[in-house]
This record gives sequence, structure tokens and C-alpha cells, in this order.
Amino acid sequence: MRTPVLESDAMDQQVARFLYATNMPFHAVEHPEFKKMITLLRPGYQPPSRHDVAGPLLCHIHQQLEKECQGKLEGENVSMALDGWTNIRNEPIVCVCVTTSDGKIYPTMTVNTSGHSHTASYLAEVAKRAIIQTEMTFKCKVSSNVLILINVNNNL
Repeated sequence: MRTPVLESDAMDQQVARFLYATNMPFHAVEHPEFKKMITLLRPGYQPPSRHDVAGPLLCHIHQQLEKECQGKLEGENVSMALDGWTNIRNEPIVCVCVTTSDGKIYPTMTVNTSGHSHTASYLAEVAKRAIIQTEMTFKCKVSSNVLILINVNNNL
């Protein structure tokens, strides 16, 4: 028995959300034990491929989450924090998050800073662009800003 398309789409999205939320590798959906578990739980359902999880599903869920954030941040006065570190590929990145007056935190963007010295003027420019983009995208007002840089592996 085949799973109806609407149910299959909802299940695909939930599988993808699980992988993203737990930082599991995308190829986990193609592991024989995962497929066996899915078949036992829902015969007839074919889970998404790792390519679906890394491509169309990622784009779709990102758009959904951005819309949710827009709805929650619109008209809010927020505090912004920029936090820098190196990722697992040893690339320097800055993650931008905003905090609302009720203490909820929302990530708004990530900036790959490879190829740039982390001078005060460069980081001020990153912060300025983050404020402008966040206010335009999420229709909120950034009322304060904090920049935190962590020196991991002496790269920042």
C-alpha cells in the first residue's frame, strides 16, 4: 500500500527536520536499518533520499522557518549578538542571532568570513550589514548589538 502524496510530503519534512535538529548526516536516511525501521512503522512509505534532504527539503524547511521567524519578530525591538568561531571545516564564521524582550533567541544569518582579517573595521562592517539585513528581512528594530569572538585554533 502506497502512502498518499500529502502524507508522504509531511513525513519527508519531519524526517528532514529530525536530521537537521540532531545534526545527523543526511546519508542516514539511506542506511538499511533506518529503511527497515521506517518499513516497520509505515509500510508503503519511501523516505526521502539524502539528495532530497540536502536539497529541496532543506530549502523548503529553511523558507518555512524564516517565515515563522518573520511572524514572531515583526515589530519587535531586539538585541543582536554576533558570535564568531570556526566550523568543522576550520572556516571562520559569524552567526547572527537576535533576542526578543521575552528572552527568545532567533538565528537570523551566518556569515563566512574566510579571506578576511578580523579587524575592528571589518567586523563593524559585518555587524552593520547584519543589522540592515535583519531589520529588512524580519521587520524588527535592532536596539543593541554585541560581538563575541571565540579564538578556536588561533584562527580568529
